[in-house]
Amino acid sequence: MARSNSTRYDDVDWHVGGDFPDDLSEQGNAFAQYYYEKHYLDDYVDLSDDDLPTIYHEPDTPEKYAQVRELLDQRWREWKRQAV
Repeated sequence: MARSNSTRYDDVDWHVGGDFPDDLSEQGNAFAQYYYEKHYLDDYVDLSDDDLPTIYHEPDTPEKYAQVRELLDQRWREWKRQAV
């Protein structure tokens, strides 16, 4: 049986892999567009370790994941408040 790449994030179904944005729900796509247009690059740089050679050398660790998830949770809450 094939493993599903779907992930539940708050109340939006996210699907990893395939054609973006076709794999997101309407709400997930709206949030993704908002986030990438307004916050993605600044957040990526802000969370980057200044001691690394480039922003592309970030470690794939549980600690870094926790930082990114916390920030995405914050952005999600902000977006939800604006969307109401």
